[in-house]
Amino acid sequence: MDALWPQNDPATDLRKTLWYNPSTLYTQSAQFRMYKFLLSLDENNPDNGTFDASLTVFRYTDAILLYAEALADLGRDDEAIEIAQIVRNRAGAPRLTTAGTDLKDDLYYERCRELMGEGHWWYDLVRTRRILTNPFGYKATLSQFNAGCWTWPIDKAALNNNPGMTLNTYWE
Repeated sequence: MDALWPQNDPATDLRKTLWYNPSTLYTQSAQFRMYKFLLSLDENNPDNGTFDASLTVFRYTDAILLYAEALADLGRDDEAIEIAQIVRNRAGAPRLTTAGTDLKDDLYYERCRELMGEGHWWYDLVRTRRILTNPFGYKATLSQFNAGCWTWPIDKAALNNNPGMTLNTYWE
């Protein structure tokens, strides 16, 4: 969490204060609370909050941040910052001021912050190839990545119905 929300960063970001219990944000205890998906919160007893169990598949914010990422990949940093700022303005977060690789890193972490808990992180790791250097868990080598370790395995029996199919080499 410190990589996403640095403890000593004076910048404000409403997501940090509205979506998480500030007293447990940096702990590794069972007391950690993420309020992002709460419909209502009992201030006296957070365990009595009402959660929304609906799965969020797509959010406009996801598309905005993917667009910003694409602009940064094209070297259009100023435009990328403008687009990302749509999301950051809503969160009360300061304007991004980086460029090049640093901007791409900032946009990646912006996606991590904004979309946490929504099932995008694995795909972000694969799409950006950060799975090769992931400091937070599963890490793949380049040969594993190229062999398809990030894809779902398909049983060889599937070739019976579709002999033209090619299985990825990682799962063979």
